[in-house]
Amino acid sequence: MNVTVFGATGAIGQQVVEQLCTRGHAVTAYVRNPAKVPAGWGHDVTVVVGEITDAAAIDRAVAGADAVVSALGPSMDRKATGVPLVKGTRHIVESMQRHGVRRYVGNGTPSSSTLGRRAPGRPGCPPSWPGPSCAVPTTRSSA
Repeated sequence: MNVTVFGATGAIGQQVVEQLCTRGHAVTAYVRNPAKVPAGWGHDVTVVVGEITDAAAIDRAVAGADAVVSALGPSMDRKATGVPLVKGTRHIVESMQRHGVRRYVGNGTPSSSTLGRRAPGRPGCPPSWPGPSCAVPTTRSSA
């Protein structure tokens, strides 16, 4: 299977790439900083360099893929403005639709700006993310 991995040079992304390669999959790694590409990948991994806001580069990375894995997370070493992960994920999904890619595995990580803010009654849910996953669980009696 041909798999494109976004966030491939991050801690989780590198593990995903290694596991895919070990299992014999063809991997395209989408990276922001080519200097972070592990030397061990050699010619086994196709690397596409671009920002998460670069729709054309994302489209090149998704072309020919059977599946996409997102290991994107907030970058702690630079100041991003706006919501680049949201916009970038939108570019990924739009590209997947254009190329007929139907398999997507997403890995979500909290940003540092949400630490310490929790929704009442639900540990780990920031109040800015309302929805079923952050709703207070309900119980039903079987009586």
